[in-house]
Amino acid sequence: MLTAIVLALFLLAPLIDGLTILKRTAKKVKIVYFSLMLVSFCVLMLYSLSIPVPSPAGAITDAIEAIFHLKG
Repeated sequence: MLTAIVLALFLLAPLIDGLTILKRTAKKVKIVYFSLMLVSFCVLMLYSLSIPVPSPAGAITDAIEAIFHLKG
């Protein structure tokens, strides 16, 4: 049931929001928008199929420590 809800919402979102994006924005914005939509769709589909999705928290923490030279 959860998979059907995810599919329905991700079919509606590009139709409603995507049409506005296609008409009024630059090419780079379209690429970023649809890339993020694809990534979020994949993650939600994995979650709805009960496949464990690894947490990005470790990579984010490592990036912040590398940028700001923090010791965790």
